[in-house]
Amino acid sequence: MARKFRVSLKDIARECGVSPNTVSLALRNSPRLKKETRLRIQQKAEEMGYRRDPELGKLMTRLRETNKQEVQAEIAYVHTTPLHRGDLPHIWYVKPAADWLLQKGYRVRGYSLEPDEGMSCKELARILLARGVEGILISPMARRVNRIELPWDHFSGVAFGRALDTPCLPKVDGDAYAAMRMCYQHLKEQGCQRIGAIIPSLYDELIRDAYRSAYWGMASVEPVAQRVGILDINRPHHRELTREEVDAWRKTHQVDGIICLTGDFLNLQRMGYQLPGEMRVVVLNLHGREVTCSGVMTKDREIGIAAASQLLFAIEHGLRGARDSQNLTLIRGTWFDSSG
Repeated sequence: MARKFRVSLKDIARECGVSPNTVSLALRNSPRLKKETRLRIQQKAEEMGYRRDPELGKLMTRLRETNKQEVQAEIAYVHTTPLHRGDLPHIWYVKPAADWLLQKGYRVRGYSLEPDEGMSCKELARILLARGVEGILISPMARRVNRIELPWDHFSGVAFGRALDTPCLPKVDGDAYAAMRMCYQHLKEQGCQRIGAIIPSLYDELIRDAYRSAYWGMASVEPVAQRVGILDINRPHHRELTREEVDAWRKTHQVDGIICLTGDFLNLQRMGYQLPGEMRVVVLNLHGREVTCSGVMTKDREIGIAAASQLLFAIEHGLRGARDSQNLTLIRGTWFDSSG
């Protein structure tokens, strides 16, 4: 029986007039090569019937991961909100993503589309194309309807959060629905009978009403007389609540447990409430900073790396532009008890 011929990198290199290392880079879709060169080599490999050895591929991946690579290319981090103290917005997601990508040979650079101090989409497209950028991470968006108009056929993209409408890209976010259920269940276990929530409606819309859906799902099994509801369904322009509003709500519904976001927890403290202690309050979105409350700690590092790894996969496999269907990855947080 004749021995089956296996096409090697050297065979492809000989046919293409390049080195085996160049063939290896092309088959890994490395941005170190021009796009035309990558496509020419990939097409020739397919014509010759090249099949990658999966065991060799695993070995080379392990070898590459044990050595920090030189920076090969740039990843753009596009945001639409102002900088905070010089840091990129949502730095708790971006930093682990950037650190992970740097180990893979990509440096993350921020670009602002913030209306007052950023650039236009047309200007951004010109810069990214001139720099040969192929991958874009998009920050959580600040408005309900969101579009980023770029020549997406040239770019791979992944978005943090769920608010981006156009283009349809893979998204990675914390599991807000699970966070609300965890908070509600914790208060029930602490003996609370009349549990309310303080949730800005504009914020909840950005995550497709996940908090409201989970809250009313949990509250629906309570006796009607014990259903408190959500304060601030229609609060405009992120206006902070006043102590008078909170006191009136607590008195009317005899609230003995409150679920809220970090910003509203801090606002309750500014109002003069002694927290923790004066009332039971738990927070939905703790981010690992110094905290004095119990709640759900988001897995920021996992969210950042999940988005980065999906983006790198898209770049290396030539997946450009919008997707035909929505792909949402949710990372569930863990419970944090401030009492230790």
